Amino acid sequence: MRKPNISILLTAYFFYAFLSENKTTAQSEKAFRFTRFPKDNQLLPRNPATNRATYSVEGKIAQSAKINSLVLKLSKNAKPLQNFGRTLTFSNDSAAFTISFDLNAELSIYTIELFALNTEGVEVSIKKADNVVVGDVFIVNGQSNCIGSIEDVDYSPWMRSYTAQFGWNDIRYTQPSRWAPRVAREIIDRKKIPVALFNEAYGGVRQEYFLKNTPDQRNNNYLTLLRRLDSAEVRQQVRGIWWWQGESDGWETSPEVFKTQFRQLVSDWQKDYPMASIVKFQIRFRSCGHSRPDVMEAQRQLANEMPALDIMSTNAAQSDSCHFTYKNGYDSLGNRFFRLLSAKLYGGSGVNVRPPDVEAAWFSGKKELNIRFRHVVGDLRIIGNPWADFEIQGSTVKILSGVAEGNTLRLTLSSDTTGVQSVSYKSHISVSEDWITNPLGVGILSFHKVMVSEKPPLTSLNTEGVLDWSLLPTITDAALRIRWERKSVASEKMIFIYNALGIKVLEKKIISDIDESELDVADLAQGYYLVQLVEKGIKRTTKRFLKI
Repeated sequence: MRKPNISILLTAYFFYAFLSENKTTAQSEKAFRFTRFPKDNQLLPRNPATNRATYSVEGKIAQSAKINSLVLKLSKNAKPLQNFGRTLTFSNDSAAFTISFDLNAELSIYTIELFALNTEGVEVSIKKADNVVVGDVFIVNGQSNCIGSIEDVDYSPWMRSYTAQFGWNDIRYTQPSRWAPRVAREIIDRKKIPVALFNEAYGGVRQEYFLKNTPDQRNNNYLTLLRRLDSAEVRQQVRGIWWWQGESDGWETSPEVFKTQFRQLVSDWQKDYPMASIVKFQIRFRSCGHSRPDVMEAQRQLANEMPALDIMSTNAAQSDSCHFTYKNGYDSLGNRFFRLLSAKLYGGSGVNVRPPDVEAAWFSGKKELNIRFRHVVGDLRIIGNPWADFEIQGSTVKILSGVAEGNTLRLTLSSDTTGVQSVSYKSHISVSEDWITNPLGVGILSFHKVMVSEKPPLTSLNTEGVLDWSLLPTITDAALRIRWERKSVASEKMIFIYNALGIKVLEKKIISDIDESELDVADLAQGYYLVQLVEKGIKRTTKRFLKI
């Protein structure tokens, strides 16, 4: 009698076992109906107060599947992390289940896998999500300077995107712009936090195109992005909006209309993205061909009028008159943008991260004009010959030369100051290296028709906040605490809190020598607020806090 082939028998056995197991898995999967489960490559948004993401797997299972319990298994970097078991309770032939878990935000890959235990004690894998990360979510939007492929030098596997076509995926499945990935890469490298970018930019359109309430609701840019963020389960946790728009408004849009539209945008953003900070680039005058400086100046004014808004200069970066080169252009803009964002969101230094902004202009001699800037610690830097970028209104006088003295420019004029009314700095769109920057190389903001006074104004306070008062960490309860040095603060103080739209929502008067105060903020909604300390009627540095 011929002996049986052991190899063939073993192969047949394992093949049968494989079919049986997969049949069981398939039958079990059909019995499940998931309402929530992470996807492959998904980024779970972190809570900045805890540096952790909380997520829950949710669904129902039919009693016919003969499953008694579930086990959710978490692994980190392919190593077991934690298991969560659930015993099922059936009612009307089905059992609902919710399994919640927390994951740290760090440069780690998580796997989430759900197993079912049947009545025979057999464990079957039901559903699995691979390559999951925890991090921060940002919106990128505006015109064509927000469109472009990621540079190889900025790519990181810790960046994520989400699109209608590909769902959660690698950042290279989108066009995130040429500068935003530079910001994201700095967050990843320096803060060790993964980043997801959601870009809905569209070139060559006016600001009205991006408004929430537009006539064409089907092709609405605002609502399209809103739905995508909802689909990705991240809308409520968006950390910031990065905005670069305005070139197409530079021909006809009045500053009043432009500012009204942008305020409406911010109002809607604050409602739909309650945790989001807002940073926008100021456009260059005549960039992409527009002929008027009104939008450029309106953007600068908005940044001073709206506590929720920060602005970044595009001066002192290489441009082709509309877009920018990557080297010394988008990369430099991304780096300076990150430093500002780091101070706002990640506890980084706030010194010289904001662009110098004109504060006052005055005459100091028959042929001398001074211009002072806020947000400067140290000396302004003069590169090349930037004086042709200035204009004088009310006179034909020209600026011949200038020197920097701390945060002030002292300019020499071609003739006396008779008739001079105002001064403008419009920068230039050529590739010439003629700039004025702060010590970190951030170009001064452009400005238009700033009035010139006969006498110097009162000495300004340092708006970089040289630490004569401070907020305690971001609050999660009902109290906001403020602490200051007794020697630097007068006995009578006023504390004001403004919401993201610049509306005062709270104030408190203090008449004592205490060095700490608490404000009851329990009734304030989630979002960013600005706190202002006033001594003897003089404003001190403003600071932001996040109510969560």
